[in-house]
Amino acid sequence: MAKKKTRFFFSVKTQFENLGDSLINKELILACSNHGETLVDVSRCPKYFIDCMNINESAVGWLDGFPIMVWEMLKARLRGEQAILVLNPGGLGNSRTLRQNIVAFNYNILILGFRALGIKIVQVGISFENVSGLSKIIYSQRFSLLNKIFVRDKGSLERIRKAGGGHASIYPDLAFYRFLDEPIEPKGSAVGFSFRTDLGYASRKPLISEFIQLVIDKYPGKKFIFFSQVRRDEDYMLQLFQEFSDKGFDCEYIASYSDMEKIEAGYRNCSVLFSNRLHVLLLSASVGALPIPCIVDGESRKINCLFSDLGLTDNIVYMNQLRVELGAVNYSNTMKKFNECAKLINKMVPDLYDFR
Repeated sequence: MAKKKTRFFFSVKTQFENLGDSLINKELILACSNHGETLVDVSRCPKYFIDCMNINESAVGWLDGFPIMVWEMLKARLRGEQAILVLNPGGLGNSRTLRQNIVAFNYNILILGFRALGIKIVQVGISFENVSGLSKIIYSQRFSLLNKIFVRDKGSLERIRKAGGGHASIYPDLAFYRFLDEPIEPKGSAVGFSFRTDLGYASRKPLISEFIQLVIDKYPGKKFIFFSQVRRDEDYMLQLFQEFSDKGFDCEYIASYSDMEKIEAGYRNCSVLFSNRLHVLLLSASVGALPIPCIVDGESRKINCLFSDLGLTDNIVYMNQLRVELGAVNYSNTMKKFNECAKLINKMVPDLYDFR
């Protein structure tokens, strides 16, 4: 029997002012395009986000509207093809407002209709935090409607299974597609910093400043680059740049949530990058910087779980301990682990459309 033709469908809606989201959406779309025709509804995306993904138009088909995408899915089913709707990757599990829960419930009904038409619904590249109340009920409904769920760390797997996603399994973060090739030879010498202070991290500002001073003292005579690849990080990272520039240190500030090449060029100048943002760590590592996750005990579970799953606990620095000991950490060992993840995630899309 001839194998069914597979078509992948996306309707991108994410944190557009976040370079990490353009990175993981790009990698997932390109990975799917290697295994079947891929059609992407970008009607909700600002132009700078589409440009930042930098996907060759010959690789995918752009659609200008959700109804158009639905019509294309229906036509695929009428032709007897396998149609797979890929929901957006990223973090899940934050408690929703009543309005957000109503929207999510209505979308569950829509997904149920798609399932009735034989359309497969999958979600990959996600992390999941514990939720309660109405949000938990609606998440549980959603998970029961998905044909496949792939989370990116063991902690998320445990939590999502308790929330109704018993059929979930695990694949590494989508950013690991960038590590399929041979690792880049590190050439930078600067020390990089990038920190978030949203989502409850605002109280950590004094600790972050104290920690950065500790790191600077460990690297005398170095250049220090302060990065922001997320719009809402910009004000604080600029503040940190000004604080340490005023102290007489050689500092630079680089910010963009829409220009991947600009941020990559800055990361290439770094030998090491300290951050509490996962995709800052992974993107900088892909161009030669040693990634050092900077967290506080009991926080940043997504980063902690991912690096712990890889056996890279030596890379993790706990800022609240005000200690920086990197003697056992090296770039080549980190890249070896990242390359293993890349080989694993390269098997994800074939697993995605295998519904035997």
